[in-house]
Amino acid sequence: MAGKPIASLVLCILGALFIIGGGALTVAAGSAASSILSATNGTYTVNGQNVSGAAAAGAVSGFLGVDGYIGLIAGIIVLVAAILAYMAAPAQIGRVKMFGAVALVFALISLLNAGGFVIGFILALIGSILALIYKGDAARAAKK
Repeated sequence: MAGKPIASLVLCILGALFIIGGGALTVAAGSAASSILSATNGTYTVNGQNVSGAAAAGAVSGFLGVDGYIGLIAGIIVLVAAILAYMAAPAQIGRVKMFGAVALVFALISLLNAGGFVIGFILALIGSILALIYKGDAARAAKK
């Protein structure tokens, strides 16, 4: 398959899998922390104020839940953008670059959730940059 952005596809897919895994782990951690805090009947002192276990559970679950879902959504969009960039016809360089830009934006958004253990962000970043600088068959044919 000459002329396809294969390296971009592979790196973005690996990065997306790390980002999705980090998001899923964050959601699971929020759920576990919420259930542990709500099971304890004690009160906690936060910034000089007494907070019940249920209120602390809601705060932890809300923060980690939203953070985890941001990671899940960003990872899924990076994955879809990488596949669509690869599926574009070799002559449609603009489409490859557009999906590379989408993958780059959502790789940056994944940093809100630690970017899939940071390695996911780095892989998706490199893969999306490769899609952005992709030249296709036209540039190769012009060199010959």
